Amino acid sequence: MEELRIKIGKMTCVNCSNAIERACKKIDGVKDASVSYVNSSGVFLLEDQEKRKDIIAKIKNLGFEILEDEQSLN
Repeated sequence: MEELRIKIGKMTCVNCSNAIERACKKIDGVKDASVSYVNSSGVFLLEDQEKRKDIIAKIKNLGFEILEDEQSLN
């Protein structure tokens, strides 16, 4: 499993963070997603590092920015 932490820009309310969570949880191989509007960040639990690209692409497709991302293998 891999934990991916991302700083996310352009979120304007809690509904934005909820939309990102819902969309990312639907990606095959994403075990969990937690996004915080207050902290402008998200934490994602992935089956493997290949899913990292899918998460980033999904967030960008929803109209948000990736400000910074960090991987840590568990």
